[in-house]
Amino acid sequence: MKDLELLDIPNTLHPMISVHPFNGEEVMYLGAGHDGIAKVEGTDDPFLVTDIIEEIIAKHGVYKHKWEEGDMVGWDNKTTMHRSAGDWRGRRLLWRV
Repeated sequence: MKDLELLDIPNTLHPMISVHPFNGEEVMYLGAGHDGIAKVEGTDDPFLVTDIIEEIIAKHGVYKHKWEEGDMVGWDNKTTMHRSAGDWRGRRLLWRV
């Protein structure tokens, strides 16, 4: 996506805590791309989201996959913070099930 196209994408609001649709557990919906927490008193700190993510990483660690041809990796999209590191080559096929 071109930089100018990114400017045309409106911000969206998502609940920070939601309910997992299959097991009913509360899950946090948060990632490094979030701008902040909307309409919550006392959350004017611009680093709050970053602080929360750093705490999660410190507690649970990070898994980084080194892609090789033929690999298949799966995760629960509702409970796993994930993003591409952009360090892979070739074609990837992604499915959401």
